[in-house]
Amino acid sequence: MISYVYNQRNFNNLRKLLPDFCLHYLCLIQKFYQLHLKKHIVNAISFPEFINKLESIISVHQNFTGSSYYESFQTHKKYLLMVSEFPKFSLTFLASLLLFMASCSSPAIDDFSDVQFELTNHHGETVIFPDDFEGSPLVMGFIYTHCPDICSFITSNIKKVYEETDSPGDTRFVLVTFDPERDTPEVLRNYASAFDMDREPFQFLTGSSETIQEFMQRVSVRTQESYSRELEGGDRMYFINHSDKILLIDQRSRLIFDYGGSMTPVDIIIEDLEKL
Repeated sequence: MISYVYNQRNFNNLRKLLPDFCLHYLCLIQKFYQLHLKKHIVNAISFPEFINKLESIISVHQNFTGSSYYESFQTHKKYLLMVSEFPKFSLTFLASLLLFMASCSSPAIDDFSDVQFELTNHHGETVIFPDDFEGSPLVMGFIYTHCPDICSFITSNIKKVYEETDSPGDTRFVLVTFDPERDTPEVLRNYASAFDMDREPFQFLTGSSETIQEFMQRVSVRTQESYSRELEGGDRMYFINHSDKILLIDQRSRLIFDYGGSMTPVDIIIEDLEKL
């Protein structure tokens, strides 16, 4: 049975070999490695077992993000498992195989040029998506300011992409709330200030409840109220389960990549951004 030793060095080598088509899988592979193989310990597992575990992770990712990776992975799984029948597992062979599959795929996941959403930024100014961003690459995340966990990581990752990109040029960096009831422009402005992001090229966007709901459906961000209770004075406190994602949109309003917002290494997003 073929064994594949997976560690950070192998991850970096594999990252260089694989085409863009496979980056979503690769980010999940790294997450699997970090969570389950304990990072500093070298582990060997059979390649079929590796693929099956990866399938399980992608299945969970599908449930939380609404992405189509699971169906795509199912399509390609049989080709990946073919590798295990060879006497020696070759990264070069796998890369060649995936390059062949990638040649049949469109470089864009989605195209937003056929829609129009009227939103409001954290300064109270009207912003039209995607019209006002056409001609510039766009890095977009999704958050709400009362989030107790991953939204701060998503926000920080957006900021890191800007700060660590050698030449961000005219790239725009945007975070959109899916909680317009509480996230008014003033609240978003205070939130932006807390992260030192109340400045160009960052924008924090909200809108009417109806517009935000339609927008989140269009970008495949899932939300569900998870906890709610009434406070003294009649106010309501609630938390939201939601998708964890950052989008990379090109100058023509096409969705190029859909990342795990809090878990994707920033250098991967930067590398993809610099290709646009």
